[in-house]
Amino acid sequence: MELTYDREGPYLDRVRLGDLDLLRRVGVEVRDHRWMTVPGRVLHVSGSRLEVWHSSGEVDFAWHGTVTATEDSLRFSIEGRAGRDFERARIGLCLLHPGHLAGTAVEVNGAPAGEFPRRISPRRIFTGIRTMRYLDSGVEVRISLSGETFETEDHRNWTDPGYKTYGTPLDRPWPVLLRRGDRVHQTLHLTVTGHPLPT
Repeated sequence: MELTYDREGPYLDRVRLGDLDLLRRVGVEVRDHRWMTVPGRVLHVSGSRLEVWHSSGEVDFAWHGTVTATEDSLRFSIEGRAGRDFERARIGLCLLHPGHLAGTAVEVNGAPAGEFPRRISPRRIFTGIRTMRYLDSGVEVRISLSGETFETEDHRNWTDPGYKTYGTPLDRPWPVLLRRGDRVHQTLHLTVTGHPLPT
Protein backbone atom coordinates (compact mmCIF):
# COMPACT_ATOMS: atom_id res chain seq x y z
CA MET A 1 0.00 0.00 0.00
CA GLU A 2 1.46 3.34 -1.05
CA LEU A 3 1.00 6.99 -0.17
CA THR A 4 -0.18 8.65 -3.39
CA TYR A 5 -1.76 11.87 -4.63
CA ASP A 6 -3.29 13.46 -7.71
CA ARG A 7 -2.09 16.76 -9.14
CA GLU A 8 -4.72 19.22 -10.30
CA GLY A 9 -3.21 22.47 -11.56
CA PRO A 10 -1.04 23.90 -8.74
CA TYR A 11 -2.59 21.59 -6.10
CA LEU A 12 -1.93 18.15 -4.69
CA ASP A 13 -5.35 16.52 -4.46
CA ARG A 14 -6.47 13.39 -2.57
CA VAL A 15 -3.31 12.61 -0.66
CA ARG A 16 -4.19 9.06 0.33
CA LEU A 17 -3.02 5.72 1.63
CA GLY A 18 -4.77 3.10 -0.44
CA ASP A 19 -8.40 4.28 -0.50
CA LEU A 20 -8.10 6.34 2.69
CA ASP A 21 -8.08 10.09 1.99
CA LEU A 22 -5.63 11.71 4.41
CA LEU A 23 -5.72 15.24 2.97
CA ARG A 24 -8.29 16.46 0.46
CA ARG A 25 -5.95 19.11 -0.95
CA VAL A 26 -2.56 20.72 -0.38
CA GLY A 27 -1.78 24.02 -2.03
CA VAL A 28 -0.34 27.50 -1.69
CA GLU A 29 -2.80 30.25 -0.84
CA VAL A 30 -2.08 33.86 -1.80
CA ARG A 31 -4.39 36.56 -0.40
CA ASP A 32 -3.93 40.23 -1.20
CA HIS A 33 -4.34 43.05 1.34
CA ARG A 34 -8.14 42.88 0.89
CA TRP A 35 -8.16 39.10 1.59
CA MET A 36 -8.98 38.41 -2.05
CA THR A 37 -7.54 35.14 -3.38
CA VAL A 38 -5.02 35.54 -6.20
CA PRO A 39 -5.13 32.27 -8.20
CA GLY A 40 -1.93 30.57 -9.26
CA ARG A 41 -1.07 29.71 -12.85
CA VAL A 42 1.17 26.73 -13.52
CA LEU A 43 4.13 27.82 -15.62
CA HIS A 44 6.05 24.56 -15.79
CA VAL A 45 5.92 20.99 -14.52
CA SER A 46 8.86 18.61 -14.58
CA GLY A 47 8.47 15.34 -12.71
CA SER A 48 7.96 16.15 -9.05
CA ARG A 49 8.70 19.86 -9.49
CA LEU A 50 6.29 22.61 -10.47
CA GLU A 51 6.54 26.37 -10.98
CA VAL A 52 3.53 28.59 -10.26
CA TRP A 53 2.88 32.34 -10.62
CA HIS A 54 0.26 34.41 -8.77
CA SER A 55 -0.35 37.77 -10.42
CA SER A 56 -2.99 40.48 -10.13
CA GLY A 57 -2.96 44.26 -10.47
CA GLU A 58 -0.88 44.48 -7.30
CA VAL A 59 0.39 41.00 -6.41
CA ASP A 60 3.39 39.40 -8.14
CA PHE A 61 4.51 36.21 -6.43
CA ALA A 62 6.10 33.13 -7.99
CA TRP A 63 7.09 29.88 -6.31
CA HIS A 64 8.49 26.51 -7.17
CA GLY A 65 7.47 23.40 -5.30
CA THR A 66 9.11 20.02 -4.95
CA VAL A 67 7.17 16.89 -4.01
CA THR A 68 8.91 13.82 -2.63
CA ALA A 69 6.71 10.79 -1.93
CA THR A 70 7.53 7.33 -0.60
CA GLU A 71 5.24 4.53 0.55
CA ASP A 72 4.92 6.11 4.01
CA SER A 73 5.79 9.82 3.66
CA LEU A 74 5.22 12.89 1.54
CA ARG A 75 7.22 16.10 1.61
CA PHE A 76 6.04 19.24 -0.18
CA SER A 77 8.53 22.09 -0.07
CA ILE A 78 7.94 25.53 -1.60
CA GLU A 79 10.31 28.39 -2.28
CA GLY A 80 8.67 31.66 -3.37
CA ARG A 81 9.79 35.17 -4.27
CA ALA A 82 8.03 38.52 -4.53
CA GLY A 83 8.42 40.04 -7.99
CA ARG A 84 7.49 43.54 -6.79
CA ASP A 85 6.57 45.38 -3.60
CA PHE A 86 3.03 44.51 -2.50
CA GLU A 87 0.92 44.04 0.60
CA ARG A 88 -0.46 40.62 1.48
CA ALA A 89 -2.81 39.22 4.08
CA ARG A 90 -1.59 35.63 3.70
CA ILE A 91 0.87 33.62 1.65
CA GLY A 92 1.63 30.00 2.26
CA LEU A 93 0.73 26.36 2.56
CA CYS A 94 -2.90 25.37 3.00
CA LEU A 95 -4.07 21.86 3.95
CA LEU A 96 -7.66 20.69 3.64
CA HIS A 97 -8.49 17.85 6.03
CA PRO A 98 -11.40 15.47 5.28
CA GLY A 99 -14.66 15.75 7.19
CA HIS A 100 -14.52 12.12 8.35
CA LEU A 101 -12.00 13.27 11.00
CA ALA A 102 -14.85 14.76 13.09
CA GLY A 103 -14.40 13.60 16.69
CA THR A 104 -10.75 12.55 16.16
CA ALA A 105 -8.39 13.44 19.02
CA VAL A 106 -5.32 15.46 17.98
CA GLU A 107 -1.93 16.15 19.51
CA VAL A 108 -0.36 19.49 18.58
CA ASN A 109 3.36 20.00 19.23
CA GLY A 110 3.39 16.77 21.25
CA ALA A 111 0.55 17.66 23.64
CA PRO A 112 -3.19 16.82 23.62
CA ALA A 113 -5.05 19.67 21.91
CA GLY A 114 -8.66 18.48 21.70
CA GLU A 115 -10.33 17.05 18.63
CA PHE A 116 -11.63 17.92 15.20
CA PRO A 117 -15.11 19.11 16.25
CA ARG A 118 -18.25 17.15 15.45
CA ARG A 119 -20.41 20.26 15.47
CA ILE A 120 -19.39 23.24 13.35
CA SER A 121 -17.09 25.45 15.41
CA PRO A 122 -16.99 29.23 14.88
CA ARG A 123 -13.60 29.44 16.61
CA ARG A 124 -10.12 28.39 15.57
CA ILE A 125 -9.61 24.75 16.52
CA PHE A 126 -5.81 24.46 16.91
CA THR A 127 -3.21 27.24 17.05
CA GLY A 128 0.57 27.59 17.08
CA ILE A 129 0.99 24.40 15.06
CA ARG A 130 4.40 22.97 14.26
CA THR A 131 3.34 19.32 14.41
CA MET A 132 0.04 17.41 14.46
CA ARG A 133 -0.55 13.75 15.26
CA TYR A 134 -3.77 11.73 15.19
CA LEU A 135 -5.24 8.36 14.23
CA ASP A 136 -7.25 8.10 11.03
CA SER A 137 -8.99 4.73 10.52
CA GLY A 138 -6.16 2.90 12.27
CA VAL A 139 -3.37 4.88 10.57
CA GLU A 140 -1.15 7.13 12.67
CA VAL A 141 -0.81 10.42 10.78
CA ARG A 142 1.99 12.85 11.62
CA ILE A 143 2.18 16.29 10.02
CA SER A 144 5.16 18.62 10.42
CA LEU A 145 5.02 22.21 9.14
CA SER A 146 7.80 24.80 8.97
CA GLY A 147 8.42 28.29 7.66
CA GLU A 148 5.36 29.93 9.26
CA THR A 149 3.05 29.63 12.26
CA PHE A 150 -0.01 27.53 11.40
CA GLU A 151 -3.51 27.12 12.80
CA THR A 152 -6.65 25.13 11.98
CA GLU A 153 -10.21 26.33 11.45
CA ASP A 154 -13.50 24.57 10.80
CA HIS A 155 -14.02 25.21 7.10
CA ARG A 156 -17.57 23.91 7.28
CA ASN A 157 -18.40 27.50 8.25
CA TRP A 158 -17.85 28.25 4.55
CA THR A 159 -19.76 25.16 3.30
CA ASP A 160 -16.54 23.22 2.74
CA PRO A 161 -16.81 19.58 3.94
CA GLY A 162 -13.86 19.57 6.33
CA TYR A 163 -11.17 21.52 8.15
CA LYS A 164 -8.36 23.82 6.98
CA THR A 165 -4.84 24.27 8.33
CA TYR A 166 -3.10 27.40 7.04
CA GLY A 167 -0.21 29.73 7.70
CA THR A 168 -0.31 33.27 9.07
CA PRO A 169 -2.61 33.25 12.11
CA LEU A 170 -5.69 35.43 11.90
CA ASP A 171 -4.71 37.44 14.96
CA ARG A 172 -1.51 38.70 13.31
CA PRO A 173 -1.54 42.34 12.15
CA TRP A 174 -2.19 42.72 8.45
CA PRO A 175 -1.57 43.64 5.73
CA VAL A 176 2.13 42.78 5.61
CA LEU A 177 4.41 44.52 3.14
CA LEU A 178 6.55 42.23 0.97
CA ARG A 179 9.46 43.88 -0.77
CA ARG A 180 10.63 42.86 -4.21
CA GLY A 181 12.97 39.90 -3.78
CA ASP A 182 11.59 38.83 -0.38
CA ARG A 183 11.44 35.05 -0.14
CA VAL A 184 9.00 32.60 1.41
CA HIS A 185 10.08 29.05 2.23
CA GLN A 186 7.66 26.54 3.78
CA THR A 187 7.57 22.77 4.07
CA LEU A 188 4.96 20.12 4.80
CA HIS A 189 6.15 16.67 5.86
CA LEU A 190 3.43 14.02 6.19
CA THR A 191 4.26 10.54 7.51
CA VAL A 192 2.01 7.56 8.18
CA THR A 193 2.35 4.37 10.21
CA GLY A 194 0.08 1.36 9.83
CA HIS A 195 -2.65 0.37 7.41
CA PRO A 196 -6.30 1.47 7.17
CA LEU A 197 -8.83 -0.63 9.03
CA PRO A 198 -11.06 -2.74 6.75
CA THR A 199 -14.39 -1.10 5.97
